Amino acid sequence: MTNEEIVCAIKAGDEALYPELWERVKRLIFRRALSFYNSRRDFCASHGVTADDLAQSGYFALVEAVKAYRPESGYRFTTFLNFHLKLQFQAALDGGRRRNAQDMLNYCGSLDEPAGENEDGNILDCILDPGSEFLYEEIDSRITKEGLRDEMESCLNAIKPARAEALRFIFYDQNTLQEAGERIGRTRERIRQLRNLGLADLRKPGVLKRLRRYRENPDV
Repeated sequence: MTNEEIVCAIKAGDEALYPELWERVKRLIFRRALSFYNSRRDFCASHGVTADDLAQSGYFALVEAVKAYRPESGYRFTTFLNFHLKLQFQAALDGGRRRNAQDMLNYCGSLDEPAGENEDGNILDCILDPGSEFLYEEIDSRITKEGLRDEMESCLNAIKPARAEALRFIFYDQNTLQEAGERIGRTRERIRQLRNLGLADLRKPGVLKRLRRYRENPDV
């Protein structure tokens, strides 16, 4: 069975195939995790995130990629997996930031101590809850991104497969034109053409109307 056939079987209810799918793609996941870590080594280290943490989050990306996979799109399962790996890796960094903020509080003395001789309240009253200032903005942002991702995938499925494939490789996987061409056996110039044609398809009124509501300024 191919990866795609296994995924389809899982989506049909045969979840016992998850371990087999994991064995098939775990090397890809580990490579992606190590590459992501190496490209952000200092940032990861400062937030307490290791390459192993990223690799472990790869299983959650696998599950999400299975949910998102659409066989009718004509694309390999690994294309969907790569996209969700990036989301999970970023989520792991976000978790590291939150843990570090909490660790800073752990170094404080008793939070019930008075804030000062002439001050009412205690130290706890003076500490801003880590992340609370941005909590609602973060939730709203993530909901918007989830909606945009689903809407974008629907729009890509509606255009010519070769154009959509080029856009996924370039914008989802962040490949250069040269890298995308090497992956799918096309010249750099042909990939550039497919990218431009695909973007033109996404700018058509019917598609643009669906995507415009996700812009910060929908009138632009």
